[in-house]
Amino acid sequence: MTQPHGNILFVVLLGIILFGALNYTVLRSSEEDVVSNQGDYANANQLIQYGESIRQAIAYVRTNKGCAIEEISFDPPPFDGSKVSGNYLNPKSPADERCHLFSPKGGNLNYRVDEMANLLGLSSVSNFRFLINKAFNKVGTSNCTDTSCQELYLLAITSATNTNEICDQYNRILKNDSLVPIKTISYSASGGHYNGTLLGGTTSVNADVDGKKAFCVNDASNNSQNHFVYVLVER
Repeated sequence: MTQPHGNILFVVLLGIILFGALNYTVLRSSEEDVVSNQGDYANANQLIQYGESIRQAIAYVRTNKGCAIEEISFDPPPFDGSKVSGNYLNPKSPADERCHLFSPKGGNLNYRVDEMANLLGLSSVSNFRFLINKAFNKVGTSNCTDTSCQELYLLAITSATNTNEICDQYNRILKNDSLVPIKTISYSASGGHYNGTLLGGTTSVNADVDGKKAFCVNDASNNSQNHFVYVLVER
């Protein structure tokens, strides 16, 4: 008579142990997801805040230092073209550095490009760039390909594998509801680093990004890449 009761007790205890183990696994997985989402949210928020700080620094040197957009320099310290292969060396920028965004004499902005590139898993800062070669539809002057209406913007070209979640959080924070979840769209964003030369280019027209000054999309021409965009000067 004791044997069946013993078997039943064993089965019950085994069920309790397995149920507890399952709950632990689910809870641990959920906690890890929460931690991961919090990290992606924090990283996306840092990108947005840094983009906004650059935008404000540009507005400051234009308003308070009398800098024309052609004079603005993104050249990092020591402001001699020795960093980033000299790509941001602007010969039109005044020698007193008042139009240098990262100089205490100009925009007094902390140079955190290396930090932002690392946050996005970029091996080189060359893919975290500042450029002017595109007019964004319904941002500033629309339907214009002239040099006078090309937006100055920040572009980060990243690996989709590394940044899908950050991209998603980026759009959520910016309330880009039409881009959540991430959309793969035909969107061309490329070009050289800004050195004071105003370039003519194309007008980016896409219903999903029209009118948006900051967004992240998956590039249809190379869907292994996500593009993070932040317009710094709308023209």
